[in-house]
Amino acid sequence: MTESEFQTLKFPVFWHSRLIVGAEAVQVDENLIASIFASLGLAPDEILRTGASCSGKYVSWGISCNIPDNMTFRALLHALQDIPGFVMLL
Repeated sequence: MTESEFQTLKFPVFWHSRLIVGAEAVQVDENLIASIFASLGLAPDEILRTGASCSGKYVSWGISCNIPDNMTFRALLHALQDIPGFVMLL
């Protein structure tokens, strides 16, 4: 996200995203993702494994949560990007 996109968000915001990780990152599961949210005092509405790529190289997770403020949102994005095998957030 660009800085101007961060500045245009109105908080609290309901955020839904798709987390893509490498399939070889076997330690990535619902508990790991939930622990990231919990460490920031967030209760996600959804953490759902949504599938794998055709080649089997990537796994996707649907995640959604109410985010109270810009600072928490930035911290969440950074924490998710630190997941082993992180590829992208859509």
